[in-house]
Amino acid sequence: MAYHPLDSTAGDIRLLYLLPSVDGEGDIQCKLEHRSLDKNATYSALSYVWGNPEPAKAITLNGNPQSVTPNLFAALRRLRHTTETMCLWIDALCINQGDNQERSSQVEQMGKIYETAEVVLMWLGEEENNSNLAMELIQLLYTTVRKEGRAVFEPERFDRLKDLLSNISFEQHWLALGHLFKRPYWSRVWIIQEVLLTNHALLSCGVSKSNWDNLMQILYLLSKSSFSYLLPAAKDILLNPASLPISLATMHARRTMGERMSFLDGLVLYRNRLATDPRDHVYAILSLVEHSDFKPDYNKPLFTLYREVAKFMIKMHESLDILSACKKAQLRTFSLHTAVLSLTESLGKGVEAARSEETEAQSDSEEGIRELENINKSLQEKYLPSWVPDWRDWVNESGYLLLDYSDKCYSEAGGNPQPQVDFLDDEHNLNKCYYEAGGRTKPKVHFPEDERLLVADGIRVDSIKVVSSKMTGSGSMSPAIKGGWDLWHLGDHPTHLYGDRKQQEAAFLQTIVTGRNLDGSKGNRHLSANSANAMFELGLTDDGQQEGDQHPTEREYMSISLMNPWFGFCITSQGFMGRVPHGTQPGDVVAVFLGAKVPFVLRKHRSEDRYFFVGECYIHGIMEGEVMNGLEKGEQDLEKFCLM
Repeated sequence: MAYHPLDSTAGDIRLLYLLPSVDGEGDIQCKLEHRSLDKNATYSALSYVWGNPEPAKAITLNGNPQSVTPNLFAALRRLRHTTETMCLWIDALCINQGDNQERSSQVEQMGKIYETAEVVLMWLGEEENNSNLAMELIQLLYTTVRKEGRAVFEPERFDRLKDLLSNISFEQHWLALGHLFKRPYWSRVWIIQEVLLTNHALLSCGVSKSNWDNLMQILYLLSKSSFSYLLPAAKDILLNPASLPISLATMHARRTMGERMSFLDGLVLYRNRLATDPRDHVYAILSLVEHSDFKPDYNKPLFTLYREVAKFMIKMHESLDILSACKKAQLRTFSLHTAVLSLTESLGKGVEAARSEETEAQSDSEEGIRELENINKSLQEKYLPSWVPDWRDWVNESGYLLLDYSDKCYSEAGGNPQPQVDFLDDEHNLNKCYYEAGGRTKPKVHFPEDERLLVADGIRVDSIKVVSSKMTGSGSMSPAIKGGWDLWHLGDHPTHLYGDRKQQEAAFLQTIVTGRNLDGSKGNRHLSANSANAMFELGLTDDGQQEGDQHPTEREYMSISLMNPWFGFCITSQGFMGRVPHGTQPGDVVAVFLGAKVPFVLRKHRSEDRYFFVGECYIHGIMEGEVMNGLEKGEQDLEKFCLM
């Protein structure tokens, strides 16, 4: 179908009118009209997953046949009224998907589109896996705790609530809700803004409907409450930190309290969502975060966008925090990365040489030069620089050291932490870390003309001597922890940095938890040597103590140690111990950049004075600015590290 251009300066959008039919199986008839979003247009917005495009289904749009995905076809059929025309906004039909300029301008307005909608219709798909029981349970839960239009937990309601949560007769309902919450819909990155920005949302599954606003309140309250009588299926939903609907409910509660997160917070928190176009890992969250007018542009190649996001963060916020979002998936590209870099450099030199030569066939020469430049540019778009996060990579919550989910991280790897708005609880605040390995310095970075490079001033602290292979595996943590300790106390390396045997043991116990308590605060609840021996079979010196209330429980210690397999135990050439990212190798460099909160592991290029960025790390004894103190005393020298 041919689309007529929208007037973006007037805030125009298209609205789809779904014509009524008394025949539920009859042809779907629709028409599109232009409306100004600024002139109180009344419509409902559809939130759904595009799904598999095959087999394509046919509808009639403005009198012409139009193909739609099977899931959208099912939604239109279920939503269609028998006597009244419905006014809808549906991205697949209301945006000309073949016009990148229009896509960019409409995506920029999508936050307002969903905020302005009278209702957002959350289409979960057709009925299956007893989804009718799930929708029934949602209504029962809300009816049980409803008071004056909102969910409230009161003592007189607990008996009925306990029945819903623990009575075996509701086991099938909870199992059905679990299936409903695992549908592809919840994993879409776009639904976050679609659901969080609306004033009213309605869940729709098959013929069943329920109020999403009610469900969000219930999920949030239940997930924050302590119940000892949960059915297994209820526990799997309510106590699962990876539950996408519950994370949405938590985000909604925070927004209700007036929070607005930073750009980096949003990229990290919503990283593990699905996007058909990988650029939407950035564009889909712009309406939810502070981004200083960073605009969507679908004409921009993917890796160009990701590079620009990284540069934007570093320049705008004078922070290197975004480097901590670079994770192990990029290590797999190291060999390809260096090969492509060498090839593009050779091509670049070839272009320069060709331009410097005076030839008679100047036009032929220019054509050849342009071809070389195009090849070079194309190759540069085939990989990301190692210092640029690839937002397509899924990273578990435990995969971050700096960008974790607690708000009491203490160390100082570079930069003076700025006060942030408090969250409702201690989770999901990525900007309250007090690691300061770089002291209270500001980053000093330079972006060369070659856009693949970043030059950062910092200090070369040490090099990696050995990495514990056992601590990079999976499964039980006991062998991993013991493997690290055996590496330390049986290995041939300096041990003087941490003092006598007992002090080394204390340093090791702090290292395996990266110097923190379970809530992210600076580690002060030390585990006794006897308790550690009982848990991990370490053979530490008997200190005569038993584990008590003042010590972490085994569960807490194991939880903190779940950075395995993301971080392994290491020993440096000078005798530091630490936790380093998976993929770290002996000989890799440990550096602290000015303005960085954590140290980083770098790998030197085999022939160039450049480095591949491996990732963030924890090195015990340098996390609170100790290296910068040496710089002030003239004991350390600044270097320029060129990251490729």
